[in-house]
Amino acid sequence: MWPADGRVPSQIVAKAGPGCGIVASLGVCYGWISEIAELHQRCDVDAKSLGDQRMQSRRWSRWRSYLGLVITALSMFVTMPAHSQASPPDFSKISPEWAAQELDRSFQTGEARAAWKALKLAFPDDYDLMIRNLAQAIIEGRDLSYTSSISGRFIEERLTGEIEFAARAPVSFLVRYQRVRAIFIEELAGTNVPACAAMAQGAFSTALSDGSGTFYDLIGAFMDAAAAGRRDPQPIPPSLDTADVAALKLVMLNQGVPEVDANRVLFSTASAPPEDLCRYGVILNNALAAAPEDVVAKLAIRK
Repeated sequence: MWPADGRVPSQIVAKAGPGCGIVASLGVCYGWISEIAELHQRCDVDAKSLGDQRMQSRRWSRWRSYLGLVITALSMFVTMPAHSQASPPDFSKISPEWAAQELDRSFQTGEARAAWKALKLAFPDDYDLMIRNLAQAIIEGRDLSYTSSISGRFIEERLTGEIEFAARAPVSFLVRYQRVRAIFIEELAGTNVPACAAMAQGAFSTALSDGSGTFYDLIGAFMDAAAAGRRDPQPIPPSLDTADVAALKLVMLNQGVPEVDANRVLFSTASAPPEDLCRYGVILNNALAAAPEDVVAKLAIRK
């Protein structure tokens, strides 16, 4: 009945409603069909005919498709399609253990895996509790605003609560974070100037997500730094001195930045409009990514 490669059969995609088509297009239906038989057994589904089996299989496809959209939305910090929010299926018969495994598997292998792998490694007990709470909320039929608040709060609490530890990470972790940050803020400059300007002024939250792999890499680099700062805390680096400022300015000039812009970046950006703040932020972060490591450590992550 099912293809050997485990892909969603085209007739099931066609009959299961729009959700499964979206899930298939997102690439998150992998491996699901092979587990439908197990789900039937767990829920005591007793299909008395081939027609009943097909009907039950379509039903499970719809449920799994909807669950896939929820998982994808939560793991990638995106909004679920409106038509899928309208009438969520009944998940009450799904095993909490299975749902938690599906959530964890999706988080650890999806597009946001760099962030979730680092979070799981740095905070294994908290991560496990978040996954179990999320699974239970989905089974209870809670809406996306509620379920997303569970995963969102888990991340935001660590982005704000782990700054001191991240700032105390060994310099190699700070350098890696800064290099990823420079790539991401330059991406934002081309897609979302207000977010780029906010980041140039020090903002860092899931609200800045543009759905790119670089954003998830940045969260992962931050969490790796926080974990390293907990394991092997270093003294908080001092503020920039005049020699550091001169070194940064030299890097900017070598990168082709006009001296007038270099001076503005280093000495006067507070009253600049968002477009200029964004541009100055790109200049500064690119310079930091190429600056001496001791200079990077002083500015990469500040308390």
